[in-house]
Amino acid sequence: MLLTMQQECSELGELFPSPERIEKVDESMENLQEVIEERDAAVTELETGTSGRKGDWQHTPFGTVRYRLFKEHAVPPWANPTVKAWNQLPRAGYAIWKFQSRLREQRIRTKHRERRREENHERKLKEIFPHSQID
Repeated sequence: MLLTMQQECSELGELFPSPERIEKVDESMENLQEVIEERDAAVTELETGTSGRKGDWQHTPFGTVRYRLFKEHAVPPWANPTVKAWNQLPRAGYAIWKFQSRLREQRIRTKHRERRREENHERKLKEIFPHSQID
């Protein structure tokens, strides 16, 4: 309502009375939203004993699975053309197989590099302190 009044005043060329009201209303709406979320979380925890789902596991177009937190959107996913297009991308094929194999190889190399670094560190410590016992 305040934004409508502000637009009307700008079209008529008049000054909008106390424009700081818009900022105050925005702040109070954010505070109300926070209180409602806290209340809903408390009710959910009382009813179920858990804090509720904060996200879900989703498949990406690259064939991987990742955890995504839930967010509030202006347009629901079933009515959003961008989300529809994203969900219709192929999740199989040669390019995706190639990507997944390279991703696996990268992860294996990273693990091997970390293990080798730890072994070298232990070997150097053993050279410096030969009588110590390293676990």
